[in-house]
Amino acid sequence: MNALREDEFAEFFEQVNGCRPFQWQIRLLRFVLAHGRWPDAITAPTGSGKSSVVDVHLFVNALHSCESGPRVPRRLAVVVGRRAIVDSHETHARELRKELRKADPGSVAGRVATCLARLRSGPAGDSAFEVSTLRGGMPTDSNWIDDPSACAVICATPDMFGSRLLFGGYGSTPAAWPREAGTLARDTVMVLDEAHLNEQLLFTARRVGHLQSAAEVPADEMSVPVIQVVATTATPATGDRYSVGVERDDLSIDSTLRDRLEKPKPIELVETRNWPGARRPSRNYAREIAEQVMRKVAERDGVGTVGCIVNSVFTAREVARIVGDSCGDEAVILWVGPMRPRDLESIRDSHRELFTAVDDRDREIRVIVSTQTLEVGVDIDLAALVTELAPGSSLAQRAGRVNRLGRRDRGDCVVLLPDSVPTASTGPYQQDELADGFEWLKRRADDPAGFAPIRLVDDPPPPRARRRPVLSRLELGTAQYLSSTSETEVGDVELDFWIRDDLRDNDLGLGMVRRSPLPVDDIDALALLRATPIVADEIYPVKINTARDVVESVIRTARQPFARVFRERAGELEIVDLSGLEGIEIRPGDILIVDGEHRIVDNQVITARDGEAPGDTAWAARGRFAEVFVDGHAADWITLRETAEAMYDARENPPEGMADDEAVQAAAERVLKSRCDTDRPVRGTVPPLPDDQSTRLGWAVVTEVDADKTDEETRQVWTGPPVPLQKHRIAVAECARELGRKLGLSDLLADVLYSAGLLHDEGKRHSEFQRILAAQPGEVLAKSGARDAGVPRRRRSGVGLVRGWRHEQLSVVYAAAELESTPVEIRDLVLRLVGTSHGRGRMGFALGSTDVLAGETQQWSALAAELFDEGSWDELMEATDRRWGTWTCAYLEAVLRAADCMVSKEGS
Repeated sequence: MNALREDEFAEFFEQVNGCRPFQWQIRLLRFVLAHGRWPDAITAPTGSGKSSVVDVHLFVNALHSCESGPRVPRRLAVVVGRRAIVDSHETHARELRKELRKADPGSVAGRVATCLARLRSGPAGDSAFEVSTLRGGMPTDSNWIDDPSACAVICATPDMFGSRLLFGGYGSTPAAWPREAGTLARDTVMVLDEAHLNEQLLFTARRVGHLQSAAEVPADEMSVPVIQVVATTATPATGDRYSVGVERDDLSIDSTLRDRLEKPKPIELVETRNWPGARRPSRNYAREIAEQVMRKVAERDGVGTVGCIVNSVFTAREVARIVGDSCGDEAVILWVGPMRPRDLESIRDSHRELFTAVDDRDREIRVIVSTQTLEVGVDIDLAALVTELAPGSSLAQRAGRVNRLGRRDRGDCVVLLPDSVPTASTGPYQQDELADGFEWLKRRADDPAGFAPIRLVDDPPPPRARRRPVLSRLELGTAQYLSSTSETEVGDVELDFWIRDDLRDNDLGLGMVRRSPLPVDDIDALALLRATPIVADEIYPVKINTARDVVESVIRTARQPFARVFRERAGELEIVDLSGLEGIEIRPGDILIVDGEHRIVDNQVITARDGEAPGDTAWAARGRFAEVFVDGHAADWITLRETAEAMYDARENPPEGMADDEAVQAAAERVLKSRCDTDRPVRGTVPPLPDDQSTRLGWAVVTEVDADKTDEETRQVWTGPPVPLQKHRIAVAECARELGRKLGLSDLLADVLYSAGLLHDEGKRHSEFQRILAAQPGEVLAKSGARDAGVPRRRRSGVGLVRGWRHEQLSVVYAAAELESTPVEIRDLVLRLVGTSHGRGRMGFALGSTDVLAGETQQWSALAAELFDEGSWDELMEATDRRWGTWTCAYLEAVLRAADCMVSKEGS
């Protein structure tokens, strides 16, 4: 294969996007290649194509892979504080991945795909690079940490990215926090969109980069770059040393960009006496907005789509209703952030032309009504815009959707505003930013060019006043404390001080799900929910305050037994204590689940009041699972009865050599599989079998068996077939060393990873742990050969290991003896990686030397006592932090754990 060349970028860009890159996008590529790093800032007006950072990221990594470019970060994190834009970046990345997948191997795009795939250590499959989304209310996505050597694009909100960078990822487990922090702090470039709205995160992320340089480790040992931070703005910033962006001279070359930036967008101001101020917007106010929308529709004579962007979901719903009554519901789309991904995707699928920035093609859609969701990130070209007063930066973004491609002569913008300067906050906006926007808007309306982006470079929107007088500075001692993720009190640390500009919680996100039918019994309902994990498509994104209102509504108005709420947090499901509202704890990243009968949805949006009658709440999980059977449906009951009969028979007459519980499970699966239209291996999940055979079986679930999707903790004891310890330890060691080499680590660190891989599971040799794995005499296993992951978990209760016993703690004892003659700095790092190889031990272990030895291998008593009774382990952790750096240690842990996961997924 011919090596890629820098001058092929334009051809690559055109092949995957259908258009040539702008001059500033080419300059960005050349900057990264010339400096081996990204600039501090990207300055480009609205409509300039800032999403192309993904294209540049892929191309420079492909150049490095074929030895035609410098070592650059493997991961690109595009971070922005709006859910819809996060999803839009994800859509763009997935479209690029699709284009690479189908590209001719000999084309530039095909060669880029081949080069990117060569970066990986794990199997590439049909994916040249990974795409992951991190935002509130979404199931945990770990694709970006599974193979640190792979090129990846991460689309994230500030709180989700920042919390992971600081060892406390919202929505993820404490055991995962070190992997996430290390992986983001090394080999990642964060592009922070709308950086002026996220100054604290910008400051913190750059500070993390600076703190890593304070470690004692020689630079040549860690060629993997520390986190690089890029701020994107519409206008040049003063504090950035290196900046790349649109320049005036570009417009003489890029005619398309010139049309986008120079075509006038005149502003018409409409004063209203119904301005809501601090009150909830009225229906009269919504009608006034709707009248302006219908006026613009009439002026356009049905050609093109008129956009209406308002400040609240309530106003958007009301405007959509009124305009729909006038123009016909089929001609109006409601598009707001709190809609489920499945609903938004359904709209996209039905109106592809509308969402591909091809003007005047989707003539049946006269109006699209939205909240801030439509301000940026959505590839749409509006014929005209009706909006209400907002901060200047928001208005400029909204106007960026009008005549987006510059193909029309002009793009009219109508703005409703009060007759005097606002004196109160409204919706998500503060009074001061509304007042500043009011004055700026009056000035812009006098210019015939109005919102034309090029004119806003000279007269930019007023900056938002800083919500915090002083930004919080992260210190090394605080970072080391945050990294002690094995201590439960770390969960109480307020990470927002280092992440958010505005410390109010009303903007934080979580998710809500409706499921029906759920069993009446709460415990039974929890078991069914665990058997059918939440999928992204069924989640309604909501803000914390809205979620609290909904929970209050459920408590006060729901009929028993459905006055209940279930919560999923970091993969754990529980029922929420509803004894008093003040006692309900809700965090960013939580997912709340309620019964489908509650009237909490209106126009596909969660609302605490005025909800519509419950609609179809069929299990969204059916896209992932073969089938879900729930009592209450005739067809399901037939299957449930047959399943129960087979289970009772198996319990009474288990096959020879098979335990009762395994026989019952096997019988259930035989019946359930016969009812499913699938050729894939499946596993049946059923509730405990009632003692009384007259009791009805409430539900059953059939899922596809896929060891790749099992969680990391489960893979420590089970992957399907039995795996000898010797085979596993060698496979992990070799995989870890290969990962280190592909990442560019020094030979020393690659050898450290190899040694840690060899020793990380030695504690599994303990005879009681081998009983859990059901090892035969003379056999030492790393993984059980049980038919499912539940069998080793059930066996654990019958062995002589105290609660909290961890095999990796015993592995440290064995490793310390093995490495006694190794130089102390290397020895300590290997021991640290062994002890933290599953996310524990990062500030000590729960057990002392006697319990960890558990009556066996007493010849190691003195060494175990020194480590875990006398404080040597704590000293070792502090010493490695000083020597290698807090995030660097976490990064090396992430590499070792990734190797372990890769090997386990392969069944080794």
